[in-house]
This record gives sequence, structure tokens and C-alpha cells, in this order.
Amino acid sequence: MQEFGRRHENHQRVPWPAGMEDSPVHLPSPVLALLGSNTLPLPGEESATKTFQASLSHHIEQNEREQKIVEEEISRLAAKLRNLKAARSPLEKQAFACGVVLSPFRRLPDDVLYNIAQQFCFDSGLPTIDSPHRALILGRVSRTFRQIVRNTSAFWKKMRISCSADISIEGCDRQAVEQIAHFATLSGSLALSIHLQEASDEYMETYAGDPHGISHALRWMLDDSNTVSRDVLSRLKQLGITSRRNVSLLRLLMARLVEQGRTLALSSLVIARPHGELDWLCMAAREVARVFLFMPLLKKVWFDPRLELVSDVVTRSDRAPWAQLTVARLGIFVRDDEWRFILTLCPNLEAAWFSVLDDPEGHAINHTASDVFTHHRLKKLVIQFSMGYPADHISVFMGLRFPLLIDLKLQFCSDLKAPGRFGIVARQLQGVFPALQNLFLLNTCSILKKFKYIFPLLMGFSTTTNLSLTMSHIDVPEFAEFLRRRGQDDTLMLPNLRSLHLKFLPKYRRWVKNNEKDLTALLKGIPEARKAAYAARARDAQLTSTSRHNQNTEFDYSIAFSWSPDDHIRHQTPHLEASRKYFTELQRKFQREGTGIPVYIMQEEIPESEDDYLKEDFLKLF
Repeated sequence: MQEFGRRHENHQRVPWPAGMEDSPVHLPSPVLALLGSNTLPLPGEESATKTFQASLSHHIEQNEREQKIVEEEISRLAAKLRNLKAARSPLEKQAFACGVVLSPFRRLPDDVLYNIAQQFCFDSGLPTIDSPHRALILGRVSRTFRQIVRNTSAFWKKMRISCSADISIEGCDRQAVEQIAHFATLSGSLALSIHLQEASDEYMETYAGDPHGISHALRWMLDDSNTVSRDVLSRLKQLGITSRRNVSLLRLLMARLVEQGRTLALSSLVIARPHGELDWLCMAAREVARVFLFMPLLKKVWFDPRLELVSDVVTRSDRAPWAQLTVARLGIFVRDDEWRFILTLCPNLEAAWFSVLDDPEGHAINHTASDVFTHHRLKKLVIQFSMGYPADHISVFMGLRFPLLIDLKLQFCSDLKAPGRFGIVARQLQGVFPALQNLFLLNTCSILKKFKYIFPLLMGFSTTTNLSLTMSHIDVPEFAEFLRRRGQDDTLMLPNLRSLHLKFLPKYRRWVKNNEKDLTALLKGIPEARKAAYAARARDAQLTSTSRHNQNTEFDYSIAFSWSPDDHIRHQTPHLEASRKYFTELQRKFQREGTGIPVYIMQEEIPESEDDYLKEDFLKLF
């Protein structure tokens, strides 16, 4: 704002009305000169100003008339545009209908559509949705798909039903039962698999009674007066119950069977707890015996509830049902002697998962050569070492032999106590797993500052071809050196290794920024050194051209960095962020250089140290 002059220091120019200040303007020179002062206009100046003002009024009126005409035209065009848009929607709908009628999809034969439906409903790579619910989704795509899925009984035979745990939710009873009845009707006469699980909702934390939906579904299936439920029960071969009160529900089921004096022709039974729930419920020996008595055809069992001692269970039941088992997950912490007893009791086991306790006497059990027990069927084994188990002596394998075992998972849950003895026992593992191919060592980060004591254990599994190993970044130099090392007979460590997956966790280790360059070089050099060693071995053996062609010198190698929500909770955020930043940059570097080494960065909801981490893979066997 400008002042008028020295004699009017407190007076300021009259402001322009709102909206006019920025508009460009041309004024006659007399008017412009008078604006800068309070001087009274001369008669000639006043007359010129009034004439100019009159002409402005005429132009303003003309502008208003033209503006009104334009606004009316805009309103007319806007109305016309709305009408055109409204008319376009039916036209587009008609064109879409014609496109549907003329779609190439209609020309696909039914067998091709059936294969598409089968891939969608049964492909294990898709998100975890059970086949009946996938079939319902697919049935919404087209009438043809709807006819195919409704006429294909196999899509409806395996169902997972979520039941509300709160009786206050209306319809929770009918919902589970109606789904079972509907899917069973569509499944024809095929064998059925039904898994009842608690729905995960906010009400679960406040309701302390029996999961009403699951118990109602069990009562309905055991209702002899209902034709549909009777048909369901006659075809039921696999039953699963996932609940915080799984033992109560199993007892309800067994009580009804006892009351009706009937047996179930189940081949698979899963009594599990929900993810994240600690299960301290116990099953008595007589209850286990009753399960086998009323389900005499069981071949696969999953018991999350803690069982009583195996010896007590067996003394009160017939041993024949145990001998039928092919897959077992037993909720019992077994000592070395009980573990051996279970294996002798179940000679037909092909897959098993056990939690192992420390020997209360603190020493491994010695077995003579004549005392070695050979299990001739086991192919997949998961061992979870309980808290307190001294991982320095894997005595659980002493005196045993598994000639057909291919897959072995070991989950460590405690620190080493006496590493000096670890190598002694590990050397005795040479003949225990002669056919081992796939080895998974989980949560080895719990072996704080003693990762090198894993190496003798790896030497005991010398036939391994695929190794998945969890470690910390500070363990890489020792591990890289181990892979380059040769034994006394000049053979490579893990001579058959063809696939290596290294997984890094931010477990209680400080990230050292200065070592990143050396770490990158070591991680990049592992596959290069291994391939060079294989090539040298082939040359040293002077293989013929034919045998060299068959000699596989390829080496599959990948790196992953993983963390869980617990890593944030345990105040590891600064280290976690530094680790994640390094592996993100490593991923980009390997991609730029074209090394062919994939680097995966992921968050896992379940920490590797928990038994829930092992569940998903093992449940596929049921």
C-alpha cells in the first residue's frame, strides 16, 4: 500500500474491491493523476471523468447481457451432455451383452473348462481357500462354470468350516451345519473330509464356554434321526477340530459314540489348537485308548493336547492301532528312551513330528551295535528340541537307523550347553540317515556365538543334497570356510550338496556396518567356490565325456532375510532396519550384476522358533 505524501502520512490509498486488485486496467491520464492525491478535480477533469464513467456503464451492461447468453448456452450444453451420458450406459450394456454372446470362451470344450476349474480348486500355490469355497467363487464366473463345479463331486468333498465361538451370534449353529449339508449333497457318494475350526473374531477373547458352532456341528453329524447327517457320517474319512477347547470337543464326540455304540471309519483325525494359542490341555491314557477303540481304522493322527507317557497309553490300549499309523503328530515331550519306544510301536510310520525333552540324567544313552533299531518306513521326520534340551548331544538319534528317510527338519529351541561333546555324537550319525536328501535346520540363531558347533552335525548328514539353514550374518565367514574345507580323505564337506538356501534373522546380533563389503563378497563367492570344486572333482576323477555329461555341477543357491513382529517387540528395531537395508541393497546389486542369485526379503507372521512355524507344511499330509 502506498502513502499519499508527507502531508498525509497517516492516509493510505483506498483499497480495490475484492476480485479487482489483480485485474489489468487502463485509465485516462487525468483520472490516474487524481488517484494519487486528495486534490479536487478541475471542471475539465471532472467533465472528462464523467464522460468516461458513462461509457463504462454502457460496456458493463453489454458485458452482462453477453454473459447471460453464454451461461444459458452452457446450461443447455450441460443438459445435453447429461442426456448423452445417460443414453450411453444402455448402449454399453448392450454392446457388453453382445460381447458375452460372441466370446471365444463359449467355444472352449467342457474338458478344457473342467481342467481350468480343477487347477483353480486344487492348486496348492493359490491362497489358502478350501476347494468348496473356491468352487463357489468359480461358480460366479459363468453359467458354464457353475454347471461344471456343481456336477463335479470332487470339488465338494474336502471342506473347512469356520464356526463362531460366541453363542450370541445369531445363526452360528445353522451356518456350519447348512454348509456341511450343502457341500455333502454336492459331493455325491465320495468320501468326505471335514475340518471344524474356531472363527477368528473379537468375540473369541470374551467367550469362555464351549465353541457352540463346533459342538453343534458334531451333535448334528451324530444325529441318527437325520438322513443327511447319517449319510455324512457314513462317508466321513477325515475329521479335524481346531479349537482352544479341543479336548472338550473330542470328549463330546467320544461320549456320543459310546452312547450310540458306534464306531467311525476315520482314516485321519486332527485335534489341534489355533495358531498362537498355548495348549496345556492333557489327554489321559484311557482317552487315547478310547479313540483307537472307536476309530479302529486310523492311519493319521494329530494330537496337539499333551498326552500322558506313551508307555502308560500303550499298556491301557491295544498295540495294533499304533502299528497302523502312517503319519503322526503326537503332543507329547518324549525322552530318548520313549522316542525309541514310539518307533518300535509304529513300524509303518512314513512321516512323524515329535518334541524331544532333555535326558533327565544329562547324558546320552549308549547302544551297542546289536541293539540298533532300524525303522524301514519313515521318510519324513520333524524333531522339535524342547526348551532346555542340550543341543550339544543329539542323543535322540543314537541306536537308531532310518534307511529310507529323505526329509529331516530340526528346530532348535535352546543354547548349546557342552559343545565339546557335540562333534563326538555327530560323527556317529554317519550311518543313521544313509538316504537323506533334504535337511532343514531351523532357528539355529538360538545357538548364540557357537554356530561353528553346527558344522560337526552337518558332517553327520553327508548325503544331504538340499540344505536350508538359518543363521546370523556374523556366522557367514565360518560357514563359507566350512564349505571350502576338505575332509581327511580329501572329500568336500557335504559332497552331494546341490541346493543351498541361507536364511538370515535379526536375532540379538549387532549389525556391523564396516563388514558389509566383506559379507557381500563371501555371500557371492559361496556358489562360485562350490561350482569350481565340483568341476575340479570331475577333472580329478578323469571322467569320460559321457559320465561328465551326467555329472551335475550345477549349484542352486538363494538368500533370504526374514523377520517377525516379535523382532520389533523385543526392541530390535534399529538392528532390524540396518539388516533390512543391507539385504535390500544386496538384492539390487545382484540383480544389476546378473549374478543369478535371488535375494528374498519378507516378513513372516510366525517366528521360526515356534512350533506353529512347522504346522503348515506338516498339515499337508493330512
